[in-house]
Amino acid sequence: NGTLTIYGSGEMDNTYTQSPFIEYNENITNIVIEEGITSIGKNMFNGINKVTEIYIPKSIISIEDQAFFGCVSLKDVSFSMEPEEFAEMVKNIRLAEKAMGKVSYELSAAEQESRNTRKSIFRELVMVRYQ
Repeated sequence: NGTLTIYGSGEMDNTYTQSPFIEYNENITNIVIEEGITSIGKNMFNGINKVTEIYIPKSIISIEDQAFFGCVSLKDVSFSMEPEEFAEMVKNIRLAEKAMGKVSYELSAAEQESRNTRKSIFRELVMVRYQ
């Protein structure tokens, strides 16, 4: 039916230079990312130019570089979070940032190494279902 469903838990792989789904490009019109996935990896859907709709769950906490680059037919992106929930989340983030003082989103060398290790484990956990 043209729907690519991503399910599992944790981060998506972040090492792609081209979408791992590019061979199905002509058939993918919808992408559904299920709850439990926490990030959308670099170039994950890069060049999937027939996709018109994407569903992103509230479990997503990061979207990496060029994740949707080349998705030129994309018309609708749906999030599972209600506007009130989103506003509350932003408010809580701002309060946490104030409480912490200076905020840095840069990863230390140890955090980057840990993230690289988690990604290699994640490859075994995330499953992809294409219908």
